[in-house]
Formats: sequence, structure tokens, C-alpha cells
Amino acid sequence: DRIEAIRTLSAVAPALLKGRHSLISDAEGPIRINRTGNAALATAGSGDVLTGIVGAMLAQGVQPKDALTMSAFLHGWAAERVGRTHLAAGELNQVLGEAMATVGERKDVLSARSLLGP
Repeated sequence: DRIEAIRTLSAVAPALLKGRHSLISDAEGPIRINRTGNAALATAGSGDVLTGIVGAMLAQGVQPKDALTMSAFLHGWAAERVGRTHLAAGELNQVLGEAMATVGERKDVLSARSLLGP
């Protein structure tokens, strides 16, 4: 059960459970659901790219749960921008900069409705 797994993990530290709809949670708030992405993210190295995005966010001082949420969103959105269901993880890097720039320009993209499920 993915919901129980994220609750257990996030009781210890903010956590992201990668999957069709990635789950993000911490000990204090509701579970967030990322709705971006596609089957292309189920490839070797994709999680490494996601981890790098999270690390970059944390290094900039973004709070952990927010860093996990934004990273999952950008990771998924980049995969959607590639537009295929099969890709090499390195291809995400080619569109990640564009995705980050677009999100930076469009604050509405980061609204709770567009980032999170119900």
C-alpha cells in the first residue's frame, strides 16, 4: 500500500515515493500527489536525475517537502516535454533547464492546483 508506505517513511523524514503518481509527505502535513510524468521515467538513471534536482533545491535553501514537491513536478514535466515514452535519463537534462525557466517565469505553474492532486 503506497499510502501506508509514504506515511511510514515520512514519519522519520520528508519523503518522496516515486511512481506513476509520485507521493510526497512529511510528518506534519497532508500527502502531496505529483501528476506530471509518463512511463519514460521508469528507466535506469531517472531516479538519479530526480535526486540531483532535489539536491540542487535543498542547496538553495528550499524547505525539504517543497524541494521534493517541486523536484517531482519538474522531473515529470521534463519527461512530458521530451514527448516519448522511452528515453535515456540524460535526455531529461536537455529539457530540464527549459522546464525550470518556464516554471520560474510562470508562478501560476507552482500553484497548489497544478502541482498537487486532490
